[in-house]
Amino acid sequence: MIVQVWHSKGGTGKTTVATSLAIALSKSWGRTLYVEVGPVPVGVKILGVEADGKVHEGRGDVLAVYLEDDSQLPQLLEKVGNDVMAVVVDYPPCIKPGEGGLLVPVADWLSASTLEKTKAKVAVLNKDRGFEFKLTTASEVVKLPFSYAVERAVAEYVPPVLVRPASPEHKQFVEGIRRLADRVIELAGLKRGP
Repeated sequence: MIVQVWHSKGGTGKTTVATSLAIALSKSWGRTLYVEVGPVPVGVKILGVEADGKVHEGRGDVLAVYLEDDSQLPQLLEKVGNDVMAVVVDYPPCIKPGEGGLLVPVADWLSASTLEKTKAKVAVLNKDRGFEFKLTTASEVVKLPFSYAVERAVAEYVPPVLVRPASPEHKQFVEGIRRLADRVIELAGLKRGP
């Protein structure tokens, strides 16, 4: 199963969601690979690994790797294929379609217009490139509250789902990520692992 996390702009919590989802999938379903694609390595730092293009053991029993672009992604996926149950790909603010589900974090309802534009772009890509994406709006999947404790953990390069919740909002975030992982597994038609 491949889950691609993307948004059209930075600062939306995309990397926080992607790293947290990778950890939650690893804990609830099985070994997970987090792939960060883009010009600035942040997610791999949160997971405690080097940004050197090599797969490393990261925090939360997640394998993690940083790639400057996605040209090496097919070879990477072929290499680790049977060693992982899930792959979470964290893309920069430009669409990079591929096989797998597309998760678009939406910060607020004003950002929902971005999601509608994304649906239009995906529909064009589906037609032009033969991809089949199913988009589910953020409200249908899970609502993650804003939390200063989560923001602080990320600023210190610590996965917020691996630290004891410091506030009710932080606890709601952690529970929301667990529900998101369960929903992703359900949407993929898979069964929970260990």
